Amino acid sequence: MSYNPAENAVLLCTVEAEQPGEQHLRPLHHSQGCGLPEPRWDHGIIRTLDLPIYVTRVKGNNVYCLDRECRPRVLTIDPTEFKFKLALINRKYDEVLHMVRNAKLVGQSIIAYLQKKGYPEVALHFVKDEKTRFSLALECGNIEIALEAAKALDDKNCWEKLGEVALLQGNHQIVEMCYQRTKNFDKLSFLYLITGNLEKLRKMMRIAEIRKDMSGHYQNALYLGDIAERVRILKNCGQNGFVDAGEGFGEDGLAKGQEEGGGWDIEEDLDLPPELVN
Repeated sequence: MSYNPAENAVLLCTVEAEQPGEQHLRPLHHSQGCGLPEPRWDHGIIRTLDLPIYVTRVKGNNVYCLDRECRPRVLTIDPTEFKFKLALINRKYDEVLHMVRNAKLVGQSIIAYLQKKGYPEVALHFVKDEKTRFSLALECGNIEIALEAAKALDDKNCWEKLGEVALLQGNHQIVEMCYQRTKNFDKLSFLYLITGNLEKLRKMMRIAEIRKDMSGHYQNALYLGDIAERVRILKNCGQNGFVDAGEGFGEDGLAKGQEEGGGWDIEEDLDLPPELVN
């Protein structure tokens, strides 16, 4: 017994149910009913049947019907699933949560149904598997639950996905944590730049130096506007051509220029961006 009109079903009549939105169909070869009127109709299996029946009434857990010998029969059904779907579609969230806590609805089919219908936040109440919880939490934008699941999973791919969603929400604290867990130093440095965290940006520059990451070291010095550090990096890299072109910008060059009354005046001779505000 289902409440999805099959291809070979013929609608003979519609009977008003006790609950608004429920209908009963009498097809030719299958007993089906309890659907929802369009455009909010849905379908699913209520009970399988050995022989065709003709539904006359549905009340509570009982289906009153006639068999092919026209004998009255009463079948017992479990209306939990379609009542749950009906409450969900009618936005009766108190009733939905009550059924989630008390009814035995847990299963992949219910979770898939909730995802398909756009209710991942409700599906979160059903699952205990951390990977599934993580996916559902990201889908509905629940960063806190996603963070808990990511900590339990401790998977690089999960941290990367969480970082992307947290960045879209502007939650830079969680973004920072994600970049730290994945050791994404370039993005971490840029995050400190745009949030004005110069102290941590200087630490990133020192970390890059310890890691012998010349590119990252130079990039952080560029973010900080540290000309002397950039000149020192270029010297260590053997980029003498760039050092000669920038002669006078390092600490030694500035001191020498002051002693000789020459050298470069950085503020007058260079169009530098304004200093970062901490």
